[in-house]
Amino acid sequence: MNELFNQIYSYKIITFQFTGNHSASSGKAISTSSFASGYLVPKKASTSGSDKIQMRSLVSDPVRWHFLYSENGRLEDYSLPEDQMILTLYGDPQQNAIAGTLRNLNWPEPIALPRLDGLEQNPGAFLIYGLDGNGAAVSIAIKGRDI
Repeated sequence: MNELFNQIYSYKIITFQFTGNHSASSGKAISTSSFASGYLVPKKASTSGSDKIQMRSLVSDPVRWHFLYSENGRLEDYSLPEDQMILTLYGDPQQNAIAGTLRNLNWPEPIALPRLDGLEQNPGAFLIYGLDGNGAAVSIAIKGRDI
């Protein structure tokens, strides 16, 4: 899986589309979805943990995070203009997986993306998917290209 992360990391331009699906059983009366899109920027390796593991990451600038629900055949957006998300992805060498975080600038804590699977659909087109730390299904479509 880290090979997939390294392949994505190697592109000069990396765009993403994030979707999340939150079931009604998560404390809300209705099911909701969330959506965000933007660019990911490769960050140089940083050292973390007591064993000094070198990790590279892909980080977005803050992008508008839309929260949607469907009611009476209409799709409603209940997000606020200040709902901004920062998506961070990294190759986790301990799990041989892709992991990351979702951070809403209005919330005190980020949402963990503890372990994501992925595949390359076409050259330069990737799908990363899994569950976030709250149990919501997430998918991240990534397109990488060189200039």
